[in-house]
Amino acid sequence: MKRLAAIKDYIIEQTLHKTFNPKGQLTLYFSNCCLPDEIVLAARELGYTIHLKSEQASAWILEEPPTKK
Repeated sequence: MKRLAAIKDYIIEQTLHKTFNPKGQLTLYFSNCCLPDEIVLAARELGYTIHLKSEQASAWILEEPPTKK
């Protein structure tokens, strides 16, 4: 549970300090210690969808919910 909370905190922090592109997307980078299932679950619990962009770089695309765009 602590890891999931830490991932959520990271997502929230990044959305406060970075700007979504016009498509409502933001690239996030996670350390290799984060499991993909945990990242997806944390994003969903915050109302976002998230997709793997680059497995090698641990890069993910976070998408804003339609109501926030």
